[in-house]
Amino acid sequence: MKNNTLDNNILRLMPAEEHKKMLETGRNIDLSKGEVLFHYGDSASVFYLIKSGKIKLHRTSATGREKVFKTCSKDDSIAVMLMFIPNSTYPMTAQAEQDSELIAVNKKSLLDLATHSPQLAELLLGCMGRHMLHLINTVDKLSHPDAGQRLIIHLAELYQAQKNSELFITLPDTKLVLASQLGMQPETLSRLFRKFKEENLLLEKNHKVYFPDFDKLCHSVNLTPNIFKDKN
Repeated sequence: MKNNTLDNNILRLMPAEEHKKMLETGRNIDLSKGEVLFHYGDSASVFYLIKSGKIKLHRTSATGREKVFKTCSKDDSIAVMLMFIPNSTYPMTAQAEQDSELIAVNKKSLLDLATHSPQLAELLLGCMGRHMLHLINTVDKLSHPDAGQRLIIHLAELYQAQKNSELFITLPDTKLVLASQLGMQPETLSRLFRKFKEENLLLEKNHKVYFPDFDKLCHSVNLTPNIFKDKN
């Protein structure tokens, strides 16, 4: 499953001809495993589309720990929205988790396109509106003091987003990244998964998480099962 990020949505919904013209202005970049694409605080004048490999987005917390926000893979884009912010800087460091190939596109190419395309301007407004709703939901999720509740709410969001006909989801990131996204230590996340599996509330296989019983799972952490229902 691809990362359903604001950057990705904009590029995927862009008219095909305009998308093609924009990428034709780009240049290819090859990164070896461990090589840094850009550092936190660097001037953001370029965005990237991943052709192959994996890129980790991270920054160092005030306590000196590395916080991984997400990993991006083939067809994902990085830093598109930053191109619309004057004098912006990259808010994270991007580093190759494996040998990777990317296309780097200059900020001016995207801005020129947006200036002359009302369709793209409308798309941007819609994407930013949906992103604001996502941020509100994220703040609400992280406000829950109980780690188990934060995990189940997050799994419910993935279930709604992926819309599988069967009762499972595919985890889009590693558990290290997931723990970082949920504001908990990796050890805490591992204990929670182990607890839910021992109680037969979750099953795991090949990066998939299965839900034997939504009601029992939610009641175990004092949540309503309605969080797994489609809100649309």
